[in-house]
Amino acid sequence: MTVLVTRFRIKDVARIERAFRRRAAMRAQHGCTRARLLTNALDPESVLMLFDFPSTKDAQAYLNATMYEAAGEEILPELREREIFFYEEVAHADEPVSRAS
Repeated sequence: MTVLVTRFRIKDVARIERAFRRRAAMRAQHGCTRARLLTNALDPESVLMLFDFPSTKDAQAYLNATMYEAAGEEILPELREREIFFYEEVAHADEPVSRAS
């Protein structure tokens, strides 16, 4: 599994949330199994988006498609400074981590 990570700072988080919701079908077409939009609890202008894909190829195809779609829209200046990463899963646990007593 590949996790596509996008990190950026933006003042208009509501606009990003609308775009995030609009792209749900596009994510599904590219095999995305989970997508999350997060803001930092101490700094709400700091945004992190996490997308789970079966492979890096699928994640890259989604990224290319969403950038192609966005080409017709005004790109927010803040998004020009975004960071994009691809992480490969090494291991996972389906069981909740127990807390030490």
